[in-house]
Amino acid sequence: MISPYDTEIKQLEAERDRIGAELSEAKQRRAEFLCPYKVGDILEDKKGKQAKVVEIKSGWSDYTVNLCHILKSGKTGLVTHTLYDWDGWKPV
Repeated sequence: MISPYDTEIKQLEAERDRIGAELSEAKQRRAEFLCPYKVGDILEDKKGKQAKVVEIKSGWSDYTVNLCHILKSGKTGLVTHTLYDWDGWKPV
């Protein structure tokens, strides 16, 4: 059924979606700014295992860093892991 409010509702939903997209982009820029690492950086944990930063994203904290371990062959692994402070990761 059509009501006189349908046009207004569609306009408000479009505005909400636009503002939501802008907010997501701003949060992503903030995460990338606050993160001490950049995509492509190589990190090493306290056991000497190396990994490559593959993604920085906004999330439940200021930023979340995802990485893939570097295999013995020198290639980057396919499995993504989230970096946690207590693992002792440091830039190489």
